[in-house]
Amino acid sequence: MAHVGKAATTLTRQARRDWRTALIAWSLIPVTGVLLLYLLVRLRTHHLYVLGLAVASLVMLPWLIRRTESFANSRLCTIAGHGGERRAFEQLQRLPDDYWIFNDVQLRVGRSRAQIDHVLVCPYGVWCIETKSHVGLVSGAEEGPCTQIKESERGKRYPKTIANPISQNASHRQTLSAYLKASVPFEPPIKCLIVFTRALVRADTVTPVVGLDEVARSIQGSDTKPCLQPEQVQRIVEALQTDRAEVAVTTLYVGSLGDAATDSQIWALFESFDPVAVRLQSGKGFGFVDVPEDKAAAARAALNARLLNGRAVKVNDDTRHRRGNPR
Repeated sequence: MAHVGKAATTLTRQARRDWRTALIAWSLIPVTGVLLLYLLVRLRTHHLYVLGLAVASLVMLPWLIRRTESFANSRLCTIAGHGGERRAFEQLQRLPDDYWIFNDVQLRVGRSRAQIDHVLVCPYGVWCIETKSHVGLVSGAEEGPCTQIKESERGKRYPKTIANPISQNASHRQTLSAYLKASVPFEPPIKCLIVFTRALVRADTVTPVVGLDEVARSIQGSDTKPCLQPEQVQRIVEALQTDRAEVAVTTLYVGSLGDAATDSQIWALFESFDPVAVRLQSGKGFGFVDVPEDKAAAARAALNARLLNGRAVKVNDDTRHRRGNPR
């Protein structure tokens, strides 16, 4: 059985808390109705007060019902999500004991944040796993929106467009990669996996998209060649053990790049200063690079006015928040 990182697994507690929140939200409607009825009875001899209260009730009560129902439904969606994560976690536990499972991993690297459903660490690399609890039939490709089709009891189908989880997980993978790059002295391979815990999946994608019963088989089928030593696996496990992992970085502005500059060129330019993330603003001639705090000053001094594609680039502190907008 796989090891479980973070001694306190929070999935069950989160689901219970969300149930309590939803019940409290629903209870506000009858409580508010009883309170209004009580006030109307107490103020029955004060006609103006009763009229004002009745008008306020007619205006506010429907709004309160809509808001409360919306909030309660959002909590139910969260509960369904936690239930899917818990079922996926139970499948992941069936993996061998050289696997480590981390649930609900929250990372922050500079201004980039990610909440990852599951991170799996093993000798074969690192898995970034996103779980979805949609029902019905889900189909889609590597890019673009997906289609969810629900079927009613009478057999009527209801198609709906949903966000592509592959794009969401790609963003999570980037933040996870940046965090590990700043936390361990090597770059482990990071693979992505999308798990639909209740839906039938038809996907033509490079990124594996599987149903609940296929999780362990898909992972073990891909994990064929070890690439990490036991001590490297342990370093990654230690880096992920904190409840909220954060890396202190400094964001540098890189300007005067021209339209020909690419992400790979910026990575190469900053290579000796261990860049954590590169965000090139397409077509605008500038970008932003996150580097460890202790190397920011050296990067500014060494790279400012360095030639790239025949242009002298500008490297200095990112002052977007101080000035209110990008340069």
